[in-house]
Amino acid sequence: MHRAILIDVIDPKGNIYNVIYNKNRAVEKLCSPVATQTLVYNTDRLTTYLMEEGISGKQTTAYQFDDKGRVVKKTGNCCGYNLTYTYDEDNNIA
Repeated sequence: MHRAILIDVIDPKGNIYNVIYNKNRAVEKLCSPVATQTLVYNTDRLTTYLMEEGISGKQTTAYQFDDKGRVVKKTGNCCGYNLTYTYDEDNNIA
């Protein structure tokens, strides 16, 4: 069974956003009128990298996941943030 995939979104102002997928049907790029976001998945390290290039320059954000698929760490060069997340036994952010 094939699932439909989203390839374009048009916002209320008429701006078009394109979604590009890799061979595994995971989002690889999001293109907007002001920026392009590229996602790189490193399954061995349970990390996804989001690289954004736009009018204000380039920035990269890394999202690290645990073996349950939960975000446990977010690091990036925008604004100097580094966040760590922990979860309770009900999978809520603690």
